[in-house]
Amino acid sequence: TGGEKIYEGNVVSNATELAEAVAAGKTDLWLLNGEYTLPTLSGKEGITIIGAADGSTVIGGENASTGFGSNFGKNTTIQNVNFSGTTNGVCSSYAQGGTTTFDNCTFAGDSTYGFHIDQSNGATFIFNNCTFSGFNAFAGDLVKVVFNNCTFLNNGNYGHTNIWSVAEFNNCTFGDKTSVGPGKNSGAKIYFNGVEESYHHEFVGTAESLFAFADSVNNGGDAWKGQKVVLVDNIDLNNQAWTPIGQTGATQFQGTFDGNGYTIKNLNIDSSAQTGAHYSSGLFGWLNKAVVKNLTIENATVTGNHNVAVIAGYLESAGCTISECHVINAAVVAKHANDD
Repeated sequence: TGGEKIYEGNVVSNATELAEAVAAGKTDLWLLNGEYTLPTLSGKEGITIIGAADGSTVIGGENASTGFGSNFGKNTTIQNVNFSGTTNGVCSSYAQGGTTTFDNCTFAGDSTYGFHIDQSNGATFIFNNCTFSGFNAFAGDLVKVVFNNCTFLNNGNYGHTNIWSVAEFNNCTFGDKTSVGPGKNSGAKIYFNGVEESYHHEFVGTAESLFAFADSVNNGGDAWKGQKVVLVDNIDLNNQAWTPIGQTGATQFQGTFDGNGYTIKNLNIDSSAQTGAHYSSGLFGWLNKAVVKNLTIENATVTGNHNVAVIAGYLESAGCTISECHVINAAVVAKHANDD
């Protein structure tokens, strides 16, 4: 309009036209709004596919990747496309080297995968301003996968992103019950804003998830050694009865807890019935070679015997670190319940 070029390329309006354009060797493809099934891009190079800017272009079906062999070809660019299948978003996908770039795309599998790359033949995958919902897995033969300004969500079934290669997360957002970690025995390297942290990250943003984390330590036997829990929102515990995360040498936290600058409010602990000599009370009861940092606790009432505090009751080893933690408005009562 007004002499301004809006787009240049081949406009297609349905899956049939798209298949014909790819078969004819056309590389600049503009998709109108609606639902499409892509043909395979195997053997193709330098294809650009751009959907409607309002997000109304959908690659759908049972699996959004079904119908095009899950093959992204080589040096493919896809923009403004919603990969949304009733089972998977993109599943068992392939590439043929080069760099595959996704801009402003969403990947949502209702019951399993949001995005799954199985083989890449030495490709680099770049995701800019994309949203992932579901289980994600990135193959070990990738040179690397880069996420810039991306959002990772839990869809009620899965929220884990599994890395088997090198991955960079730059200015990304993680929702409650999402996680990022290396594949088992993969040797993957994971960078968050340039800092290498090649171990499992669990993101917590609600009281429900915080209670579930505590239960995994206290009743699930998981010390979270070599793993990291990161808050992604302020949490109000509403004075619900809180059982300390680890209370004795039998249950202890050995990982990293990063409050990420957020606040936990209304912590309520009453351990006065626990008279064992080593029972410890606080948000964390017993820490061993653990790190707690960047956390504020506001409005806390803690009552217990022997080792009692707000952040952590007992630090077993010199390897424990508590840093940049703050307590605002707390009442702490500590007693001796026996002759120990």
